[in-house]
Amino acid sequence: MALDKKEFIDNYLNETGENLQTLGEITIHLRKHPDDGDKLAEFLRLLHSIKGTSRMMEYGTVESIAHGLEDIFKGVRDRKYSLGKIHIQLVLSSISYMERALDQIKATGNGDISIKALQAVLEQAVAGLPINLDLLDGDKPAEKEIVQKDRQEKKAVKENREYDTVRIKISMVDEIIRKLNSLIIQQFQFKRENESIQKLDETLRKIRTDVSHLSDTDPRLKSLAEEIGESQKLVHKISKNYSEEMVQLEHSSFELQEQILGLRMLPMGLVLNPLKKMVEETTLAMGKEIEFETTGTDLLLDKTILEQINDPIIHIVRNAIDHGIESMEERAAAGKPPQGSVAIRCTSESGRLNLKIIDDGRGLDFKKIRAKALSLYPDQEEEIKEMADNQLTSFLFRSGFSTKQKITSLSGRGVGLDIVQTNIENVKGKIIMSSEFGKGTTITLSLPLSLATVDGFFVSSQEERFLIPAAFVREILIIEKTDIMAILNRNVIRVRDQIIPVYPLAALLDKDVSVPREKLSIVVVESLGDIIGVIVDSVIQFASLIYKPLPNNLIKLKVIQGVVFDENFDIINILYIPDLINRFKGIRSIEFRKRFSSQEKEYKQILVVDDSLSTREIEKSILELDGYNVVQAVDGIDALEKMRDQYFHLILTDVQMPRMDGYTLIENIRRQEKFAETPIIVVSSESEGDSRRRLEKSGADTIFSKKDFNRGSLLQKVRELIG
Repeated sequence: MALDKKEFIDNYLNETGENLQTLGEITIHLRKHPDDGDKLAEFLRLLHSIKGTSRMMEYGTVESIAHGLEDIFKGVRDRKYSLGKIHIQLVLSSISYMERALDQIKATGNGDISIKALQAVLEQAVAGLPINLDLLDGDKPAEKEIVQKDRQEKKAVKENREYDTVRIKISMVDEIIRKLNSLIIQQFQFKRENESIQKLDETLRKIRTDVSHLSDTDPRLKSLAEEIGESQKLVHKISKNYSEEMVQLEHSSFELQEQILGLRMLPMGLVLNPLKKMVEETTLAMGKEIEFETTGTDLLLDKTILEQINDPIIHIVRNAIDHGIESMEERAAAGKPPQGSVAIRCTSESGRLNLKIIDDGRGLDFKKIRAKALSLYPDQEEEIKEMADNQLTSFLFRSGFSTKQKITSLSGRGVGLDIVQTNIENVKGKIIMSSEFGKGTTITLSLPLSLATVDGFFVSSQEERFLIPAAFVREILIIEKTDIMAILNRNVIRVRDQIIPVYPLAALLDKDVSVPREKLSIVVVESLGDIIGVIVDSVIQFASLIYKPLPNNLIKLKVIQGVVFDENFDIINILYIPDLINRFKGIRSIEFRKRFSSQEKEYKQILVVDDSLSTREIEKSILELDGYNVVQAVDGIDALEKMRDQYFHLILTDVQMPRMDGYTLIENIRRQEKFAETPIIVVSSESEGDSRRRLEKSGADTIFSKKDFNRGSLLQKVRELIG
C-alpha cells in the first residue's frame, strides 16, 4: 500500500519548523561559545532528526541540506576544522533554504527548490576549502517567484481557517500516559479491595448458616440470623455491583490507553516504502536480479520505535542482498530461478508488531560459523562444540564477526548486525533468526507497538519481585525437582526432546540459594537462539503496565532495563533477558543445595587477565581443576568490560599487556566500590624492586614471579584469600 503523505504533512511541517528555529538559536549560541560540546551535540541531533524525517517523507531537498550541514559539523566536533564566522553564516543561510522548502511543501506539496549553489558551498565547507557565500546569489528566487509565493501563502491561510486536527507534543502524550498508569494501578487496588468484600460476603454467609442452625435451640438467635442475612445480602449486592463496575472501568481504561498510545503511532510505510529505491540501487551495483516486496506497511508503530528501526532494517536488507542472494550463475547451478527474492512482511499479534525479512538465498553456513567462532573464542571451545545450529546465530550479532572472505562496499567487515542488535534492544525488541542452508534466511524483529507500556510476568525470588518481559518468555513450567538432570557440567531439564539449561534467579542476587521445595517454577526465556530456564520462587501474575526507563545514574545496570509500579506503588525492576542469559552462561555448574552458597568454591568466579593465551589457559586449568569458575580477559580494558557485567571474587593478572597494563588495571579496580576489597594476585615477570613496590601501592594483595610460579603456591594463596 502506497504511503499517503497528506496525513503527515502538517506534523512534518510543524516539527521541522520548530527544529529549524531551535537550530537557529543554537547557531547563535555557538557563535559566542564555539567550544560548548553539549550544544554541538544537540545541534547534530536536530540535524539528524530533520534528515531522517525528511527522508521518510521523501523531501529530498531538505534531507540533502541537513545531510550537508551534518557532515560539516561532524568535522567541527572531530576537530578537523574550527568553527568560524563563515560557518555560522552558512548555517543561517541553509536554515533559510530549508524554510523556503517547507513553505513550498505547504503551498504545493512539493519541496523542490534550487539548491545547486548551496550544495557547492556545502561541499567546499566539508572539504575544508575556502567558503564562498557569494555563490548563493545564484539560488535566490526571482521577484516574480516571491510574488507568486506570497499569493500561495495567502491562499493557504484562507483555505485552512478551519482546522480538523491539532498537534500535540510527544512529551504531553507521555504525561497523559503517566497519569493513566496511576489509574491502572488504582484499578489493581480496587480489585484487592473487592476481594476483601467478597471474603466478607462469604464469612457472613457462613455465620448466618451457623446461627440459623443454633436458632432451633435458642429462638433469640433467629432474629440475629435474619439481621446477619440482611447484612450479607447488602454486602453481596455491593460486591456484585463493584465487580460489574470494575469490568466496565477496565474495559474503558483499555480503550483509553489504546487511543492515547495511538497519538504516537505512525505507519510502517514511512520506513519501508523508501527501501524500494535502495534495493534497486544495491541490486544494480551487485549485478543481481531481485524481486522486493513489502506487506503490512499500513500497520502503525510508535514514532520513537519507527525512528530506531530504520537503520537496522537497512542493514539486514543489505546483508540479505550481499550475503544471502547468490549470483545468477550460482542460483542456476542450484536449480533456483535467476531472480532472487527479498520480502518484508509485517503483522500485528498480541500487542506486538512482527517484522519478518525473508530471503530465498544461500542461507547460513553453520559449519563456517562454528569454525569462525572456535577461532575467535578458543576459551569457549567446549560450549561452542555443544551448541545447536540455531544457537550459533548469536555469534553473528557480535562486533567483528563475519564469515565472508571477500570484503565489499556493503559487508564483510564484521559490522552491521551488532548495530541491529543494539538498536532493537534499545526499543525493547527481540530478534529471532532462522535459516536453512541453500534455501534462505528469515530474520524476525518482534517489536512492542509502543515504548510506553510493557507486558510481562511478575515473579518472586528471595522475597524480591521482578518483571520478566513477555516478549522473551517461551513458556512457564512447574516441574518436580527430580526432573533436573546434570549433563556436561550443567543442570538441565528436558522439554519436548529439547535439553534446556536451568539457573536459579537468586544466583544473581548475591544470596545463598537452597531449594527445599519439591516442585519448582521455571520461566523458559529465549534471546538470539539461546534458551534457558530461570528458576523462581513463584510466578505471580501477568500484567500490562506503563514502562519507566532507569535514571541516568543507573543506566549501566545492563541486567535491569527499566521499572514498573505494582498495585502497591512499589518499584519493580524489569529484567533484561539478553544480559541475564549471558550472565548465567558464565556459570559452569549448578547444584541447588550447596553450589550457589557463598561458602562454596563452585560459586566463586575468578577473572584471569593476561595477553598470552598459553598463560591464561594454564592458570584457567589449575583453577578449574580445583573447582573454581574462571573467566578470561586479554588485557586491562577487556577485564574492566567483563567486570562491568559480572562479579568476581578474585582477579589474577599479568602486568605488561597491550591497551592497558596491570598497574593501570589495578588502580581502576580499586576505584570501584564494588571491587575495592576484591583480592588481586599478580603473576608477572616484573615482580621485584620498583615494580613490586608500584604494584603494592596500586593495591595488589599478592605478587608471584612467573619464573618461580607453581600450581601449589597459587592454589594455597587463592584458598587463603577466598576460601
